[in-house]
Amino acid sequence: NFKMAQHHLDSEENTVEVFVSTDFDGSDVLAATWDAVAATLPTQSNSWYDFIDSGLVDLSSYSGILHVGFKVTGSGTDQDLDGAYQLDDFTILAEQ
Repeated sequence: NFKMAQHHLDSEENTVEVFVSTDFDGSDVLAATWDAVAATLPTQSNSWYDFIDSGLVDLSSYSGILHVGFKVTGSGTDQDLDGAYQLDDFTILAEQ
């Protein structure tokens, strides 16, 4: 579970996605296998800086060490894709 907000999203192409990996080595992001996971994420229609609750993200099919990654699609040169996302209150609940 986490909360995320957006600001200055001027295009629907400016997006964020959540992924998990069990084989990320800590340095080579492109060599790892990343699975997309479903979560409620802010969109252009949400008010700027309004934190949206992701809901409980189900990771129960995974075991061992798990890495979570967020992928933002944007641009450093196209002003229509220069919005930003903020992440807060990231929590992982696990059973041993």
